[in-house]
Amino acid sequence: MVRLLLYADDLVLLAETAGKLQQLLDALQSFCSEYDMQVNVGKTEVVVFDRKRYSGAAVWQYQGQQVPVSQQF
Repeated sequence: MVRLLLYADDLVLLAETAGKLQQLLDALQSFCSEYDMQVNVGKTEVVVFDRKRYSGAAVWQYQGQQVPVSQQF
């Protein structure tokens, strides 16, 4: 399965579960730290495509900041 998409300075992380998405966010944070890169957390959002399986209880974080869930992509 493709886990990320890149275009110019945009990045999309793809995961099948909330936990796997958090793991990808943590890996991104480690990568950015190692290579002295930054993510603009203010422009970062989570989009859930399978609303039937999403209870709304999951919370994702990047650098200790909560990443909001968007209703549209």
